[in-house]
Amino acid sequence: MAQVTVAYKKLIAQRCALGNGTATACTQRLGAAYVPAPASPAIGGAAAAPVISPAQAGMVAVARLQLPVSAPGIGPDPKKNEWKMAAVGYPLWLWADGATHVGPVADSVGVLSVSLDASLSKTVFEMGDGKTVTCSGAGTPYKSWVQPGAKSPSCGYAYAKPSLPRGKYKVTATTYWAVTWTVNGVSGVIDVPRQGSVQLPVGELQAVIVR
Repeated sequence: MAQVTVAYKKLIAQRCALGNGTATACTQRLGAAYVPAPASPAIGGAAAAPVISPAQAGMVAVARLQLPVSAPGIGPDPKKNEWKMAAVGYPLWLWADGATHVGPVADSVGVLSVSLDASLSKTVFEMGDGKTVTCSGAGTPYKSWVQPGAKSPSCGYAYAKPSLPRGKYKVTATTYWAVTWTVNGVSGVIDVPRQGSVQLPVGELQAVIVR
């Protein structure tokens, strides 16, 4: 039981640290799934192995599941234009650049077999200028055939102020994974956040009118 409790507390600490939540808030959010199982009675004077509930086994398996970190995808790619930067006012496409599904994954916790299946449910982009953009799923990747100046159909942004010449904006993508665990017909869902970031230079383009 001690090992399960430690793994559970570690899961809370990791998720809270990344999600900027408090330990109390995370305990309340995940606590419904945490059902301590009673210890087995001692046999012949020796302590028996602890009993692990399906919920405990599910959370231990989720805590050690390796989920991908997705960097923010930004299109059109500023590295490919002549100015090597994004422009103020120009519509950018945003997406989580990576996998959107993991599973099914099999794991074992004690004597219990756990099945895990994870899907990316939403992505929150911190744009570096104090603004955030929340998108369902991963967003839509930018393609080379997209009409110049077209807005993303699902997840986009346009900067109002430049980062240059002071520096670059740090764009962070927090992906939220809905991880479903199943043990002996019992199941639950735990939200797991992951973060990736990139540096983005944003400047102003000056139009020159020749008469």
